[in-house]
Amino acid sequence: MALMAYTSEGAVAEWGCLLLHDVKHATLALAALVYGCFACSMAISRLFGDKLRVLLGDFKLIFCRGLLTAVGLIAVMLSPFPLLCMAGYIGMGIGLSPIMPLVLSRAGHYPGIRASTASAVVSFCGYGGLLVVPPTLGFIKKDQRLKPRPSGWRSSRGETQCLIRCFLLL
Repeated sequence: MALMAYTSEGAVAEWGCLLLHDVKHATLALAALVYGCFACSMAISRLFGDKLRVLLGDFKLIFCRGLLTAVGLIAVMLSPFPLLCMAGYIGMGIGLSPIMPLVLSRAGHYPGIRASTASAVVSFCGYGGLLVVPPTLGFIKKDQRLKPRPSGWRSSRGETQCLIRCFLLL
């Protein structure tokens, strides 16, 4: 979970503005706002995370927020409209916000393992996703020679192959 959460955050941080500008043809000003909007939505959502955790429980919260993250990612990948992509990034930020705190909390309460050891392992896995996967996406993009496509809702073959390879890597 930590790996996937930080991988998504790293992908948005490193590639979100490039996707919005180069592929979705957004203005530079709008593309520059991608990570800021993502991070702000994540921060604001974390303010309400504990209340939602009490209300829904850990697993329902992770499941619901995981669905929101998936919907946001699908909107970003398939929509030709830059503002809808921005809304997708905001949805991803809201969806990903409780994941790391919940994973760290659950790891800290795992029986038989000291909380410091558990949080170190989870953090190592998470930051591995943050540091390794975004450059790997760049390598795959270069390898696939993906070109910006005309606006439309259909995904190109190269984008589909790139997504499949990324999921297989994880």
